[in-house]
Formats: sequence, C-alpha cells, structure tokens
Amino acid sequence: MKGSESQKWSVNFIDGYFEYILSLYKKEELSPKCYMDLLIIISDAIDYLKDPVWEEVGYSICKKIKEEIERDGINPYRIGMFGSLGRQAFAVDLYNKNTGNLKKFSLSLNDLLIKIASKRAQMLLEEKPSTYASHYDCIGGISGILSYLVDTEIGKKQEELLFPLVRYLTSLTDKYQYKKEQVLRFHIPKANLYTDFERKLYPNGHLNFSLSHGMLGPLIALGKAKRNGIELKGMNEAINTIQELYNRYETMQNQKVVWPCYISPREYYYNLKPKYASLLKIQRSSWCYGNVSVARGLQLVARYCNDYLNEQKYKSYLTDIIDAPTTSYHLDNPGLCHGYASMLAIGSYFYSENKSNRLNAPIDRCVLESKNIFYENGLKSTSEIIDQYFEADVSLLQGAGGFVAGLLEFILHDRDFGRLLMIK
Repeated sequence: MKGSESQKWSVNFIDGYFEYILSLYKKEELSPKCYMDLLIIISDAIDYLKDPVWEEVGYSICKKIKEEIERDGINPYRIGMFGSLGRQAFAVDLYNKNTGNLKKFSLSLNDLLIKIASKRAQMLLEEKPSTYASHYDCIGGISGILSYLVDTEIGKKQEELLFPLVRYLTSLTDKYQYKKEQVLRFHIPKANLYTDFERKLYPNGHLNFSLSHGMLGPLIALGKAKRNGIELKGMNEAINTIQELYNRYETMQNQKVVWPCYISPREYYYNLKPKYASLLKIQRSSWCYGNVSVARGLQLVARYCNDYLNEQKYKSYLTDIIDAPTTSYHLDNPGLCHGYASMLAIGSYFYSENKSNRLNAPIDRCVLESKNIFYENGLKSTSEIIDQYFEADVSLLQGAGGFVAGLLEFILHDRDFGRLLMIK
C-alpha cells in the first residue's frame, strides 16, 4: 500500500516528532496542556518506539495526571472525552493496555467516569434543559463517553450505569414543540449555538449533522451499545430515526456523497432542502465536519447493527470519497481536525479492513500533499515544522500530534486513537 517515498518520509517525521518530545521531557518543558494527548500518542506508538524510556515518559505523565486530579478535583460538567476526566481515563487506559502498567489507576478513573457520567445523563433526562451540542456530542458530551466506556472492563461489569447514557441519547429523538414546528430534541436553539456565524444563519437554531458536534456521535454510540448487547426501550427506534435523517439529506455533488452541516427546524419539519448548504463546507473531506467522517461513521453503525447492505453502500461511498483527486478534498492543512491527517487516518483504518487497491495511491498522496505544504513554507526538518508550522503545538486535534497519529495509522495500522474520534 505505502509508496516508498511517502513511507520513508513518514517514518522520518514520526522519529523526529518523538525525538522532539523526548528532548522536551528531558528538559522538563512538556506543556501540561498536552499531557493527555502525548500520553495517547506515546501509548499508541509504544510497540514502535521500543526504547523503555517511553514507558518512563508515559508513567511520568500518568503521575502528573493523578496529581492534577488530587489537586483540582473533578468538575462534573467537564467530563467529556476531549475534556478532563474522559480524556484522562482514555489516555491512562491506553497506556495500561499497551504497557501493562497502572491497571488499578486506570480502573479507578474508568469507575469514576462511569459513575459521574451516569449521574450527569440522569440529570439531563430529568431536567430536560434546552440542548447544547456539548450535552450529547463526541467532544464533550454523553455519546463520546458511552462509546468509550461500553468497551471497557468497568463498562461491562457495571453495565446498568450506562443505561442512563443510552436513555438520554435515545430521548433526543423525541419531538417537542418549537414555535410552529415539531422538532427533535437534538435541536440546538440559537442561544446555545457555538458561533456568531451559526447564530446569524440559523436564528431558530439547528440540527447538527457533523461527527464532532452532531447527531452522528449519538448514533455511533447507540449502535455500539446495541452491538454489545444493550437493548433498552426506544433504542432501536432512535437509531432508525437518526439513520433516516442522514438518508433523507444525503445528496450527490460532483460524483461524491455529501450531507449538510446543519438544517433548521423548518427544514426538518417540512423536509426542505437546506438553504445554506452552498455556503458551508459540506464537501470538505475531514474529520470535524467532513463527508468522509460522516460516511465512515454511518458505515460503522451499519456494521454494529449487522446491516450488510447499508454497510456495503457506505463502503462504496468511502471508496469514492477517498479515491478522488486531492483537490476535491478541499483541504489546505495537514492537521487531524480539518486537514489531511483526518483523511489519512480514516483512509488507513478503512484500508486495513478492506485492502482495496483503489485506496493505495490516494492515501499516499495525503502524505505527500502534507509534505508539500511544509516544503512550500520553507520547512523540511521535523523540529522546524513543529516549531514554525504548528507553532510548537504537539497536541492531537490541532497540533503536530494529530498529524503524527495519522502517520502512525498509515505505517503501523490498528492504532487506538481512532476510538477517541469514533472512526475505529
């Protein structure tokens, strides 16, 4: 699969990244803001790194995480997988899985997470506040937590504590009266939207279709819970309701499938074509709001639900999205959230499962396009790229760490960071 140029360059960049991190560690200059991301990346690469110093680095970061929890405590409103406790639990769990170290610490974090998340979900169920994306999404919300915990030892032993999470996500497919329309509780009112741009375009709020902040996260989490044997009232109906929405708003543009970023309550109620679809980056092939992540998420859900025909459909969509000219990706940076690393990661996960020859060249091109972006900026060494292009940001979503995570999946396959992003 991997062309020699892209493979060689990827290995050199990966090695340079870890040399950069090790230098910071030895100088005691690792940023606390990046501890969890670094632990995830190091743990995911521990079989590649081999040098026992990396177990030491990981252990040191775990110790810092423990000290932070003891010093600052846990904010029950910031427990998501890209927040504090959820990310801490995931990172330490991955370190334990790949080194065998700190089993008790990992179990204690997962136990704490499942108990706090269960209470949080129950509160949302009972109080029925107006919806924020952060209530349910994969970034800070319940779906990311459920998707993670359902596969853990704690999640399997204390499955009943996951039930409020499932019930809350299921409840978001209930309808309520918003002005003149009946709309799903996934509806996010104007006051709860993230940006002024969204509030301007959607004065009555919207329903979000993205993987990062939209209904796809809950759909994936519910599908995974179903796969793991959890069956609660209304759960199958909720899965069907969300799937039907993605089917309804699926369209083809330039021979590729796309979905809207958002639809308004009126568009939902009257089944109208999204008014602002042409203004939004619905064709961007990235993780955060891209068609490639939506197709990947829907493919995984079909697999979880043993829906062979739909899984084949989404596999076909994915292949067509990936096997297209890189100009059609509408990407302009190498990052994981909005750039080539997301296509690289999703494409590599998908290739590992299907071994389609159509994926070889386009995945190689993602590496080479990223390399060209760096070179066009006069940057060739890894340290220059990290310091100047990524502005010394070594984190996962926005920094050099996310690019390295994509390269690791490209070179090694079966890396676990994709579970955090709900693409594995």
